[in-house]
This record gives sequence, structure tokens and C-alpha cells, in this order.
Amino acid sequence: MTEIPLPAGRPKPFLTALVRARKGGAAAAAETLLSLAAQTSQDFEVVVLVETAGDAEIGDFEDLVESFDGAFSVRVRVVGLGHGGERSALSAGVDAANGAFIAVIDPDDVVFAHWVESFAVAGARSDGRVLRSIVATQRFTVSSDRGQRAYTSIDRPRCPWPGPFDVLGHLDGTPGPIFGLAIPTALADWCPPLGPSGPELEDWAVVLNAALGCGVTETGEVTYLRRLVGDEQDMSGHTDDAGLEEARRVIISELDRRDVTMPAGNLVTLKMQSDDNRALRTEVGSLRAELDQAKEESDQLVSSRAEAARQVEEMRASASWRLSMPVRVAGRLARQLRHRA
Repeated sequence: MTEIPLPAGRPKPFLTALVRARKGGAAAAAETLLSLAAQTSQDFEVVVLVETAGDAEIGDFEDLVESFDGAFSVRVRVVGLGHGGERSALSAGVDAANGAFIAVIDPDDVVFAHWVESFAVAGARSDGRVLRSIVATQRFTVSSDRGQRAYTSIDRPRCPWPGPFDVLGHLDGTPGPIFGLAIPTALADWCPPLGPSGPELEDWAVVLNAALGCGVTETGEVTYLRRLVGDEQDMSGHTDDAGLEEARRVIISELDRRDVTMPAGNLVTLKMQSDDNRALRTEVGSLRAELDQAKEESDQLVSSRAEAARQVEEMRASASWRLSMPVRVAGRLARQLRHRA
């Protein structure tokens, strides 16, 4: 990785935006960078992290950056991560960051013009806590037009994580995304070795560590649009994969050895309670389904009885029933006489 330092005399910015680009993704990052160039606050820098990139790939991103106005492009650095895969894009980005906070953006996604400003306003009253804005999601199809990506929306925007930040939900493995968060840089470069589960869990671990370490301040504003392409998921559901769950336990055990915003030793207990609560919720859901079924059968029985009573009353009110009454009385008397005899 080649790190490009800030120009001499340039003050360190409030925020470093980490754009985690993919190989061949210069076109996908174009609108992401365009949304960053339109920010109302200029107190930020951009680090574009290009995975498994060679010189030609880096050149494509550098050409894209140079196509912007100089006042913006001078604050953008392109960092290639090479082909070894020893380090994640997030870890490399934190090392390259000069800002007091880092915020992660995926290519294809865009941020609204007040994204940096909203974080800065919240940061002034946060005392160094994690800053959280609201992320919207919207599904798109993508086509190519003369080398440019064209996005067509196929549904309305929605906000799966309206807030506030749910530590227990995050611990339970039902997290909100790292997108929309500005994390103190000093807390962002922590994650135990995760092996093959690393890419899926690193964001989760970094957010959990930072939230437990210093708390979260909410901006209350929607500032980030996650553009879901094709079958891409919004990460709003619980993942029950056994391998991922075991990796989560490794992270939690490591965190539980540290002093966080609760006494050491409580985090594993909290996780166990969360697991028990989830199992109880499943059991209660099953019992409710059985109760609903029993109620439905009871309602059907009551309805059947009511219908039978209605038919009896209708029969007793009929002319044939009244005309046959002497015959029924005679028959009843005859049975009584035989019984006495």
C-alpha cells in the first residue's frame, strides 16, 4: 500500500471518508465521489481504497479523481491494497486516515449534501462519541451507457434502521450497517483475527467496540442512501450461520476482557441473556400460533352449536311440528303406560 500524506501545512480534517472500492469499480465510484464533492462542509478528506488493484486499476481511479474540480480532488487520495489480502480495506483505511473520525462509504452509494455538516454539528456536542445518522435504502437496476453507469430505481426509499442505535440488537447479530456512522479513528482500528469470516464480521466488531467504548450520539437526520443493486441485501436480518456465530463469540470474549461502558465480565452474560430471550421469543411465537389455532377451532364449535340451536328453534316453530304434537304426546303416554305395566 502506498500512503500519500497530506500536503505540508494542511490542517487535519474533522472526517475521513473511506470509499471501499472494488476492482473494476471506478465507474461505480463516480457518483459516490460526486456526492462527496457537493458537501456543504469541506472539513473532510477522502481515501479511496481499491482492493487487489494493480497500477492500471489505480490509474483508472486517479483519472476519475482528476476529473473533479481541484478544490475537491486535492483532498482525495487513492490507495491500492495489493493482491496479498493480508489487511482489510477498513484496517488499511484507518491507517491512512488523518481525520478525527472515519466514515465508510460503499461504491454505488451516495451521501446527501449535509452528510459531513450533520456529523460536525453532532460532533460538537458528542464528547468524542460515535456519531450516527440515518441510512435509507432503495433498490435499483444498473445499466451501462457509453461507459457510464445508469441507475433506475425500482422501489421507494425506506429506512430499515430509524434509530436510535440498538446495542443489544447489534450484539445479537441483528446489526445496522457501518454506513451512516462516524467512528472516532482511535477506536476504529480494532478487531481480533477473524480468519475466513473476517470480511463479514469486521464492520460488526468495529462498530460494537466503538459503541461500547464511548457511546453513540444520534444526529436524527437521513444523510446516506444505500443503493441496493440486484439481489443485494440490506443486512437488516439476523444471521444464524454457525460459523459466523462462533466468530461473534470470539469477538465478544475478547471485548469482555476489556473495560467498556459496563463492568468487565458482563458482556458474555448479556449475550447469553440475549440468546435466551431470542429462544423464548421463538417459543412464545409457537405457543401463540397454537393458541390462535385453538381459538379458531373453538369459534367454529360455538358457531356450529349456534347453527344447530337455530335449526331446532326453526323446526319447533314450523306448522308440521305443531300439527304432529298430539301424536308425539300420545306416543309419550303409551311409553309411560308400557313402562308401568
